[in-house]
This record gives sequence, structure tokens and C-alpha cells, in this order.
Amino acid sequence: MSFGAGAYPRIATNYGPITPSDTVSFPDEIASIFVGGAGDVATVKRNGVAVIWSGVQAGTFLPVTCIRVNATGTTATLMNWIL
Repeated sequence: MSFGAGAYPRIATNYGPITPSDTVSFPDEIASIFVGGAGDVATVKRNGVAVIWSGVQAGTFLPVTCIRVNATGTTATLMNWIL
């Protein structure tokens, strides 16, 4: 499987911890979320629509773009954002 224009998987260029918040968005839209501790993840899309990903298992990469992870509705832990 390849991602992007090359034959190699896309490598993350930037990443960091996620602190869920109902009001504070990321400085930029993120490309993916790593979930270290199982639970639900409440993401907010660029258009402001919230989507809850239920029952996400520990060790999962969620390949979704979003501007925020809400505290309300998020029970997963040890999350990191990836660009």
C-alpha cells in the first residue's frame, strides 16, 4: 500500500499530544490521531460538525482530519495528533 505520490508510506512531519477541549482548536487542521488508550473520540471537522468515533481500540490510528478533539464525548486517552 502506498500513500501520497511516492512508493513509500507517508512519514509524519509533525506530531504532539492532544488535550481534549470543547473550545480550543488546533493551530492547524490535523491529518490523523493516534489513540493510546481505548475509548470514544469526539472530533470536530473544519465545518464545525462534531463526529464521535465510538469504541476506538488502543493502538489505533484514526486517519481523519479535524480541527479539535472535544473533551465532551471523549473517553479515549494518551492521544497524539499527526500531520
